[in-house]
Formats: sequence, structure tokens, C-alpha cells
Amino acid sequence: MTVALLVEMARQVNQNGRPLIENQAFAEKIADLEIQVTALEYTELRVLSQMAQGGQPGPEVSGLKIRGSEIQQRITELAMEAVGEYAAPY
Repeated sequence: MTVALLVEMARQVNQNGRPLIENQAFAEKIADLEIQVTALEYTELRVLSQMAQGGQPGPEVSGLKIRGSEIQQRITELAMEAVGEYAAPY
């Protein structure tokens, strides 16, 4: 799942008669994720640029993998939060 899919889900799920995306707290969680994904992408581009110039991948590559996994886990957690009790079977 991607952040874009999470945003679309939040637009479709209603909470108290309003789309979940209009919930300030939930929208802030999504915004935080978008920032984290953007930071991860820029770090990946920096590493790829260094490698394209003949540099060797350093320890930051392992950090990228870990950070990417953490972000994906957070996206999944927010998706589960968005669907509420419908997520119980999963």
C-alpha cells in the first residue's frame, strides 16, 4: 500500500458522518508519512548519485532498508486504523 492509496481510503471512509481525511489528527498522521516518504526518496537519490559517480554504497543503504520497512509498517497501521472494526479479520 502507498500513501496515495491511504489518502484515497481516508476520503472514502466516513467517521461521524464526515470523510476520515477531514479528521485533523488523521490528516496530520498522513502528512507526517508523506514527509517521511519524501525524505527517504531524497536519501535514496543521494546514494544513487554517489554510486553513479563511482562511489560505493555505505552503511546508509542498510538504514534506507530499515526506514523503508518502518514507513511501510506505519502506512499499514494507519490503513487498519482507517477501516476500524472492518480490519478485525486481518
